[in-house]
Amino acid sequence: MNPTKSIKFTILIVSTLLAFSATAYDFEVDGVCYDINQGNESVIVSQISSLNGDVIIPKTVINKGKTYLVTSIGDLAFFGCIGLMDVTIPNSVTSIGDHAFSGCSGLTDVTIPNSVTSIGECAFYGCSGLTDVTIPNSTISIGNNAFEGCSGLTDLIIPNSITSIGLGAFDGCSGLTSIVVEKGNSNYDSRDDCNAIIETSSNTLVVGCKNTIFPNSVTSIDDYAFKGCSGLTDLTIPNSITSIGLGAFDGCSGLTSIVVIKGNSNYDSRDDCNAIIETKIDRLSFGCKNTIIPNSVTSIDERAFFGCSDLGCVAIPNSITAIYDNAYACCTGLTSVAIPNSVMNIYENAFNDCDDLTSVTIGNSVTYIGNYSFSCKNLEKIYCNCAVPAEVRDNAFASVDYNTCILYVPKGSQKAYKDASVWCNFVNIKEWEPDKK
Repeated sequence: MNPTKSIKFTILIVSTLLAFSATAYDFEVDGVCYDINQGNESVIVSQISSLNGDVIIPKTVINKGKTYLVTSIGDLAFFGCIGLMDVTIPNSVTSIGDHAFSGCSGLTDVTIPNSVTSIGECAFYGCSGLTDVTIPNSTISIGNNAFEGCSGLTDLIIPNSITSIGLGAFDGCSGLTSIVVEKGNSNYDSRDDCNAIIETSSNTLVVGCKNTIFPNSVTSIDDYAFKGCSGLTDLTIPNSITSIGLGAFDGCSGLTSIVVIKGNSNYDSRDDCNAIIETKIDRLSFGCKNTIIPNSVTSIDERAFFGCSDLGCVAIPNSITAIYDNAYACCTGLTSVAIPNSVMNIYENAFNDCDDLTSVTIGNSVTYIGNYSFSCKNLEKIYCNCAVPAEVRDNAFASVDYNTCILYVPKGSQKAYKDASVWCNFVNIKEWEPDKK
């Protein structure tokens, strides 16, 4: 699925839930709405009806003469409350629900009481103004993407009570400079003052920051471990690393140097290429704006350059046969790309959302172009070298203005393109001689 469409779909679902929840609560006290739990003794904070910057949630509330204990902040309770600045949570609350404070960009301070055992998925997603958060020793689990996009956070302390940290829990926390796992945690550690969270049993680095130093005992880097770490400038991969997860360095736009230490049997950075290459299959796993792709590389891996800024004009060598999903997606500053004649497959979302991309040249060996491969709204010119149109998915050029974008095709092939599915959407199809561009 196109990542942009996926995000929009998620927002649509959340918006629908919000619309439903606007009236679906049991009672209201002082602008805070509550739902009564089964058993009729406690309540969940379900939403707010008014907001004045700071919110104090009481430990107990009274409705129709009955006193209820407040035990939970419900799903979506404060979703999108950009005016929320400070919230006080009572020590009767044991859980913070999914998306509870998601999108509260004005939230600067929150104290999570010692009673809280779980923090839900996306609970503080996008709380960019949050500069300090203390996770108490009572907390056992942190959900997926719980603090994603909290770019104001600088210090992170994981208590020894935590047994589960969800995928992407701290993605996009670009301001992080210090990460510490308290001693005594049986599941995670930050050995050797590495400024990272390591899953102890598997020696997998699951969360890093711009000051992370890889211990030699670490063998794996988890999916999205450094996602959105824009302050990371230099990356050195030790020879102990045997696997690097999907999107491990997504959006690390500040990277200028990538080195794999010699002796690593799985990865290398041959020819001082400023990239990570999977040695056994000659696939470029991850690159940066200073990457020079060696001629020995045969494919560009999924999300290899995802979110990389200032690429300018990309030079792809003639050794490349495949460009995988999202390889160059969301690369701001990418203005033109020439797909060489060696490339046969351009997979889904390969150049999706590259909004500065204006010109694309497609080589004569391409046989497959996946959905949203070139979904770039400012694309002006597409030069095709194939006399016979390649297999192109219906949404390969979604977002492109078919009325203004000019499709250049080899001499004598204009009719074939006009008759072909997808290509026939282009209003301006002109013939050209590839060797005289």
